[in-house]
Amino acid sequence: MIKIYSFPAKLFGTAAVMTMIQSQAMAALPIVPTNAMTSNQPVLISKQISAEEFFGQAKAKYAREDYQGAIAAVDQAIRLNPNYAEAYLMRGSIQTELGNYQEAIADLDQGIKLNPNNASAYFIRGSIQLESGNLQGALADYNQVIRLYPNEANAYFIRGAIQLQLDNLQGAIADFNRGIKLNPNEAKAYFIRGTIQAGLGNYQEAIADFGQEIRLSPNDPLAYHRRGDLRAYTGDLQGAIADYDQVIRLSPNCHCAYYDRGFARAQSGDLQGAIADYNQAIKLNPEFATVYVARGNAHDELGNRQAAIADYNQAIKLNPELAEAYYSRGGNRRHSGDKQGAIADYQKAAELAQIQGDKDLHTLTTQALGELP
Repeated sequence: MIKIYSFPAKLFGTAAVMTMIQSQAMAALPIVPTNAMTSNQPVLISKQISAEEFFGQAKAKYAREDYQGAIAAVDQAIRLNPNYAEAYLMRGSIQTELGNYQEAIADLDQGIKLNPNNASAYFIRGSIQLESGNLQGALADYNQVIRLYPNEANAYFIRGAIQLQLDNLQGAIADFNRGIKLNPNEAKAYFIRGTIQAGLGNYQEAIADFGQEIRLSPNDPLAYHRRGDLRAYTGDLQGAIADYDQVIRLSPNCHCAYYDRGFARAQSGDLQGAIADYNQAIKLNPEFATVYVARGNAHDELGNRQAAIADYNQAIKLNPELAEAYYSRGGNRRHSGDKQGAIADYQKAAELAQIQGDKDLHTLTTQALGELP
């Protein structure tokens, strides 16, 4: 495991990556037991104190989170030995803790110049590059970490996250594969790989990865939700409903879970169960326009035309740009004999679908218009 100075987890961009990265302990370097190390008094400068002793004082102060005192001590170490690579690394680490990223980068650059094989310096600098949005710089730094420490799982996970942000999905998959091989118990790694697999259309592989994440972290509602969505999409409606049950158990105020379970129930023919779920979703979030369309569709299938049109009207009131609401209301009006109302709704749905790039809905709406007598 790479030994580096601890640094803030916020440097790792996405929350999913943050949870994978643990702050690591400072390198075990010799510390000279001086009084300055164990007190909060200013560092005492004496020509008898060596650069290594100042460095030891800095380490002790750093461990007590006395960052200003640590910087003062490491400044003296660098003054006495301008080629002290570890001192630049420590000062860069402290500046990182303080959020002084430009100063940190300057110190890490110098530390790397003096010791180009210091993996810790690349690791920390790469994290700063990632936080600042310099993805290519971050990628280059983690390439160096992996070159120096080819069995460091976290480095592969972070590089995989960078590859993902660069839209190199195959590279991201390769890095997560390697990281998981090195550390098969990192739950979030399966979650991220599963998300990438889903993006590539590898739905069964994604479902398997979310299953592994759930095995390792059984109280993560998001993993159940993602797996439920994929199960519903691939036709496993009962499996999807079971997953949404777990999301609701773990997050009973998640309106999206009720909506998704309601949709799966409607698809499986349980329209009353679907309406019950849609009711709960609306109770939790009455501004959720899409759920009114779904509930309206369920009412429509049950022959409750007035209840259906009331839901479509509410959806349009909440979101006048919701093309599917006009399409569904158009179908309701068509079956109720309101031809002109149906035409108006279908035309509006077609117009919005075209603007929004929804080719499937545009095709359905155009066909519906052509079928009107």
